[in-house]
Amino acid sequence: MRLTLSHIAALAVLMATCLPAPTWAHPHVWGQTVVTALVSGTQLLGYEVSWEFDEMYSESFMMEADTNRNGTLEAPEAQAIVHRVFVENPAPLRQFFLVETAGKKQPFKLAKPRIWVDDKKLLRYNFIVQLNQPQPLETHHRFTVYDPEWYIEFIQEPQIKAPQNCISQLRPDTAISLYFDMVNPEVYSFACGQAAKR
Repeated sequence: MRLTLSHIAALAVLMATCLPAPTWAHPHVWGQTVVTALVSGTQLLGYEVSWEFDEMYSESFMMEADTNRNGTLEAPEAQAIVHRVFVENPAPLRQFFLVETAGKKQPFKLAKPRIWVDDKKLLRYNFIVQLNQPQPLETHHRFTVYDPEWYIEFIQEPQIKAPQNCISQLRPDTAISLYFDMVNPEVYSFACGQAAKR
């Protein structure tokens, strides 16, 4: 099975592809996901997202990304992929995020991206989902990462990393259905300060 064109842009797999049938869309890539709420004073600025991809996908990635075939993802190679994914065509990646404050979707941009391969030879992404306008921290927020096609499964930590006065939960959102209505992605809900007590 090969990745769709949208996933090439989103995940920077630089390989020849064909479009898989929708019925084959169950996960073929897994990404361990850590999310950190970025806060300044009483304002929520956005979220730091860290991904660690599975071994098989990481190997496939390196087969194409390691253009000089020395077994290492060097800085120019990594930067070329960062430019392709985050600068040339960020739209496929942006569709992976749900960002809400007080029940309203929040516009955002993707900032400070890094891509590397760690000592375990696993592909890593780190970047910021930066809100266009900071939002009051003491209200209700929702955030998640999910692939609408369910080709990639993002496995999120049980708790979002947030200040101590915040309470978070990770639960399936039944309002979002994937894969013929058989899958509901998990969404973080969190509130801080007085809002956490309501």
